Amino acid sequence: MAVWRLLQILYKLGYLSFTGVFHLLRIIKQDGINAMLLLRMAEKSHGAEIALIDSKETLSYRELLLGSEKLALILSTDFGASEHTKTAFLCCNHAVFVQTLFAASRTGTAIYLLNPGMSQNQFDAIAAVHNFDLIVFDEEFERLVTHTPHRKKIVKCTGSGKTSLKHLKERLKRPEVRLQRSSRSKIVLLTGGTTGKPKEAEHKPSLFNFLNPFAALLDELDLRSCRSVYIASPIYYGYGIAFLFSVLALGKTAVIQERFDAGQSCALIRRHQIEAVSAVPLMIEKMLNHNAGDLLSLKCIASGGAKLNPGLIEKTELELGMSFIIYTARLRRA
Repeated sequence: MAVWRLLQILYKLGYLSFTGVFHLLRIIKQDGINAMLLLRMAEKSHGAEIALIDSKETLSYRELLLGSEKLALILSTDFGASEHTKTAFLCCNHAVFVQTLFAASRTGTAIYLLNPGMSQNQFDAIAAVHNFDLIVFDEEFERLVTHTPHRKKIVKCTGSGKTSLKHLKERLKRPEVRLQRSSRSKIVLLTGGTTGKPKEAEHKPSLFNFLNPFAALLDELDLRSCRSVYIASPIYYGYGIAFLFSVLALGKTAVIQERFDAGQSCALIRRHQIEAVSAVPLMIEKMLNHNAGDLLSLKCIASGGAKLNPGLIEKTELELGMSFIIYTARLRRA
């Protein structure tokens, strides 16, 4: 049933032409079914087009795929990532994090997405329970990672020094070794907040679990008509990563920034003439209050992560027009 659902979505994406089917079967034979499959299919059709924009770089689909392939090899050969390991992420929204997510899925490792706003005690408790084989983190969260007694291998995603994944990726010209195929990678969400015990929601296998959100975004938001999408939602939330996968699978441009700031977000939307945005309700309210005029290029807002206030819907319609659509996404938990 899941494979049939995947084929239906690939058909909607326009990837099941005669040559598309041939390309799909070749990818599955070589790599397996994982998140990298979506990126490879998108790169075949949109290679030179812009895939991702963050505060530091702009990547085409070809560059995004190549970087992800390099990182998959690095994670596998240098850090032992495989179907038998667990890899935790403590990262904000940026391009290297996105590439490393695709790379980790390709290796088959279990991916744990953690809220970097948690306390040291919370992180210690999670690390003790899950016994991560590898922790990937942004430099600003180094203290959290290095001060826990429950760690094995660790690596900076970005930051200073020659040992970060960003630096290692730039040094590697092109992957020379093909990894074993894998369809077993899963995503585990540990994002229950910064107080109390984080909730755990396991998504296995990772690609199949996001099929329903893909279909909903395709059918209800019509993202196919949008050129660029701003993902304000944290990628480490299930909603954020589902939206990211959907936008890239469609061959659109995803715009992200490490942390949400209302002023910067409004400026991004105006500068790139963004047509869709994913955000939690509080972000929507802050952007409207900052400068609603910057948001006039938007066709829809996909809201998730919290309940929508009817007053916010009314305010959005008043400021941006009655044709404006708000969609509340619900990511099914296992």
